[in-house]
Amino acid sequence: DGFSALNTFKNLSIALFPKHIQRSCFFTYSPPFLVGKLPWRLMVFPRGNHTDHLSIYLDVPDSEHLGKGWARHASFQLAVINNKDKARTIKKDPRHHFNS
Repeated sequence: DGFSALNTFKNLSIALFPKHIQRSCFFTYSPPFLVGKLPWRLMVFPRGNHTDHLSIYLDVPDSEHLGKGWARHASFQLAVINNKDKARTIKKDPRHHFNS
């Protein structure tokens, strides 16, 4: 089918944002990381993206340089872990089609 499964686990830890970043930063990126020889990063909106809560997205850095027709389908998990109250941990398992 042209797809290959790649099981890779990356744990990226983002500490609580300092108050000055929460007020002044619309969004920020994590450092890039490699999965299957491709760079990825997280796009984080500390104050939300058209919401009133934290928003996190998986992103392909420099996708405009990957060439016309480049595409990847990704199934992944994003989690916000509450170390003080595990019941408040939030996990999402999105699937997304990335393309240039």
